[in-house]
Amino acid sequence: MEPRDLEEVMREVELMEIRKKRRIDPKIRDLVIGLRRWGINTGMSCQGDYERFPFPWIDISSKDTRKLLAICGWYNVQKRPFLETIKWVILPMTWPSGKISIRLVPRGEESLEKLQESAIEFGKFLQKLPELPLF
Repeated sequence: MEPRDLEEVMREVELMEIRKKRRIDPKIRDLVIGLRRWGINTGMSCQGDYERFPFPWIDISSKDTRKLLAICGWYNVQKRPFLETIKWVILPMTWPSGKISIRLVPRGEESLEKLQESAIEFGKFLQKLPELPLF
């Protein structure tokens, strides 16, 4: 699978923020851009905070589950040795409206700052990756 043009994706994300009048949190922004570069449509996201969400997360349409599983699996194998604890996983979400989506989250017991660093690292990795051999 070929990635989308990074500059085009960055402009798309910027326009999305302007239209919705909501900024994407800076510590999850790189991951949103990286995922969208590989054709994964993102929804709501949060870089995490100490009161509501002690970890960063991104909601993704359930139709992109297969792509997301492949990307997370490949990244986890390439960038995270077996004994390291932070890995990116997906959780199924069912909303009160009945809508089904998935949420991408880090799995690990590390501090919020460490999990945010992992989100930035994962995003930059996806932004620079020239191709994905799994597609």
